[in-house]
Amino acid sequence: MFSFNFFGKIIPKGRPRLAKRRARTPKRTKKFERALALRALAARGPLPPISGPVGVEIVASYECPKSKDPGDPCYGGGGRGDLDNVIKAVNDALNGVLYQDDRQIVSIRARQQYAQKGHDEHISITVREEQ
Repeated sequence: MFSFNFFGKIIPKGRPRLAKRRARTPKRTKKFERALALRALAARGPLPPISGPVGVEIVASYECPKSKDPGDPCYGGGGRGDLDNVIKAVNDALNGVLYQDDRQIVSIRARQQYAQKGHDEHISITVREEQ
């Protein structure tokens, strides 16, 4: 099992752009995926990627929106992008790092929420072997 947090702006998978008859991932998505992959590699340490079926758990915690009343708590699901696009970005980033190929994923559990007031935006990821 691998588990880690990535602190920073969460970038959902951007729509591919066509250039010279080829689809290309937007630069900001690539940058986010690279940073996430490096953090996952540090969490993996010397262990090899999982070779069997895997389950992925993702919790995307977004910064609480600014309120006119500083005493207002954050309510609601949070999130700026589609949760499925966040999942796609995470799965692509971890491909070849925590598991050999994203075709190994047999279960996904994901949610988005607001981080607690005063806490930074972050994403929590757990990847475990499944039976």
